Amino acid sequence: MLTCLAGCTSAPPIQTGATNGYHLGAGDRVQIEVYNDREMSGQFEVDAGGQVSIPLIGGVQLGGLTLREAEQAIADKLKSEKIVNDPNVSVNISQYRPIYVTGEVQRSGQFPFASGMTVLTGVALANGYTPRADPDRIEITRAPDTKPKAATESTTLEPGDVVKVLQRWF
Repeated sequence: MLTCLAGCTSAPPIQTGATNGYHLGAGDRVQIEVYNDREMSGQFEVDAGGQVSIPLIGGVQLGGLTLREAEQAIADKLKSEKIVNDPNVSVNISQYRPIYVTGEVQRSGQFPFASGMTVLTGVALANGYTPRADPDRIEITRAPDTKPKAATESTTLEPGDVVKVLQRWF
């Protein structure tokens, strides 16, 4: 019976480490610079629909794009609206979207993401484990996947990750 439980509860492990090219998502704050145009330059937050609203050109879909793809999308919109003939656009992250820690931790909630964070760092931000926590049973849900995957305390987190610490059986 224990073998069945172990087999039934295991999920494929989550990929650790940075992915090739960070993809923007809701909650990310970006610094957009349009060369020689202060009016369209500034900090913008990617909304729930994946858009940012830039003065003079309106909404631009950036959700799911890498930084270089976002630069190209903004440049294309500037050209199509005939606002700038040959735009020079730069996009950088000023603040990543938060991570979420839930389950058997002292203080569930949303926490700011910092580069190099691990599951253990996230648990520490949530004031540690509860007495009922099982540090060997942790799941992460990472967009665009909707199914949680098995993780360990050393699994590297990415912005927007949802960490769930499960309860121990005994």
